[in-house]
Amino acid sequence: MVNLLKSHLFILRKSRTYKNAFIILTCIIIFTTIVSFSEENGSIMLSAVMKNNRLYGFHIGNLLEFQGYLNIFRAALGLSLFIAIIIFFLVGDLVISPYNNGMLKNTICYGHNRYKIYLSNVISLLIGTILLALFTLITSMVVLSLFFNYGNPISKEEVITMIKIIPIWLLILCAICSFYALIATIIKSKATVATGGALFITLVSFLLFNALSDVTRSRIPIYMLGDLCGYVRYDSSLLIFGVNSLMIIVVSTIIGAMIFKIQEVK
Repeated sequence: MVNLLKSHLFILRKSRTYKNAFIILTCIIIFTTIVSFSEENGSIMLSAVMKNNRLYGFHIGNLLEFQGYLNIFRAALGLSLFIAIIIFFLVGDLVISPYNNGMLKNTICYGHNRYKIYLSNVISLLIGTILLALFTLITSMVVLSLFFNYGNPISKEEVITMIKIIPIWLLILCAICSFYALIATIIKSKATVATGGALFITLVSFLLFNALSDVTRSRIPIYMLGDLCGYVRYDSSLLIFGVNSLMIIVVSTIIGAMIFKIQEVK
């Protein structure tokens, strides 16, 4: 299992998709920083819905009039939508490509347990997702803080709020990753997984928002992510998001491993 995990982490590190993801996110951070200087355009809302006088979705906006570390934190979290889209392409590269290039068949032929192969691949994907997310969050916050809040002290309450929110945020992103690893294992089509996932989180999820109950949305990762990023706070609902995300990770990984166990790999 350890050797399999090392192998998958090596593949992740050498993946062109993974390397390009950091470059793309860096460019997006630069772009959103420039946008934040604009007083005319104000805020950019991505896949956003207003309900009961609060925002659900992803906010990238003008920080000139709304300085403060929690506002900068929210602006950095607004990039989560781009991270989620990149996850789909990353999953396609690391889950589906081994089917096509024969790498997966060779690994199985060496006698490795299929459950361990799937589990190590998912773990490497989750590690990759966490590193991408933290890179984006930290880099964005540092850049925005230098431009919009330089020299101002951060309060203890702001630090505590961020520390409480970040693990929940990472769990939700990992839930998206593990669920799409399951979908990719079933479909085995990179184009379908990447395109379908991107369309769902940018368009379909927006259209279905009002049709779903609050309870249903609290169990779907992209809605949990939009809820957390739209209104930065720490309350009992975030604990529910964390528990639901953890359950999604565990259940989707178990189901994916069971499906992979009985699959015919050519």
